[in-house]
Amino acid sequence: MGVVGYALTNVAGPPAHHLRIPIMPHRLRLLVPLVALLGCSDPSGPEASPSMIAGTWELTSVDGCPLGAAPTSSEACRFARSSAVAGELRFALDGRVVRTVTYRMGTGTVRYTETGTVRLPAPDQVVLELYDAEGRGLRPMPGRIEGGQMIFRYPHPADGETVEVFTARTVIN
Repeated sequence: MGVVGYALTNVAGPPAHHLRIPIMPHRLRLLVPLVALLGCSDPSGPEASPSMIAGTWELTSVDGCPLGAAPTSSEACRFARSSAVAGELRFALDGRVVRTVTYRMGTGTVRYTETGTVRLPAPDQVVLELYDAEGRGLRPMPGRIEGGQMIFRYPHPADGETVEVFTARTVIN
């Protein structure tokens, strides 16, 4: 299969100069856009499917302290800022997510719910895009997936950083 082309005389230049414009055979024309798309792919790989993580993930620790642990169970947990007593992430197959965390407040508890979507830029990366109960305040929460756990780090409202660890409880595939 050769390249078919035609000559075009360059009228602005000397008559001896010809510009050769190749015309691709039909099959080759279909291949060029495909090769261009493959060449433009993200080197980190394609985005993973939300169905990989669909199911319920339980909040198991905040700032390194297990939920449900006695306040004095360890030196690190004695002064923990979090008052979270329970929490979960529920992922739907289509990428929707609900994040629920229950906090101790005075003598009772308050349940806080956010809804939104999830993206997996890579199989070990997760980004939650959450809104509060009124649908306001987009809050992106980037995290990573390691050995059956999702780990999220985000700025603490008062100071420092909060680290939440969720462990897979029920996974739907």
